[in-house]
This record gives sequence, C-alpha cells and structure tokens, in this order.
Amino acid sequence: MREYFVNYRSITKAQRALRALERQGIAASLQRTPQAARQNGCGYSIRLSEREFLRARPLPPGYDSVLVKTGQLWEAVP
Repeated sequence: MREYFVNYRSITKAQRALRALERQGIAASLQRTPQAARQNGCGYSIRLSEREFLRARPLPPGYDSVLVKTGQLWEAVP
C-alpha cells in the first residue's frame, strides 16, 4: 500500500492545508516529517492514503515536496 506525504516547512502552513483537505472531506493526518523523508531538515507532513491523495487533487498550495512511500522505498512525486 502506498502512503503519500505532503511536506511543509512550517506547522502553520501544514495546519492550514490539513483544514482545507478536511473541509473537502479528505481523511488526512498531520505529523512530523519522517526522518527518512526529510530533504530540508525538519518539517511537517500531511499523511494521506493513496485513495485520499488522488481525491485531494489539486493539493492545497504552499507545500515543499510530495513523497510516496511504498514499503521502505521513498520516491518524489512530480
């Protein structure tokens, strides 16, 4: 199963994006960016299942990167 992590540098941006997704009925959670996924130091991520990620398009603005985790493999999403 794939999990998607939409990464933000600030908790404020991440919280705003999470609220925007919740208003659309998208199930997501906010967490510290996993260490294996950190590209620019620390940060915060909105974690989405693959189904919810596809429903959430377009993503709320302000994110730094999007990564997908399949098992132990992390990949960037264009």
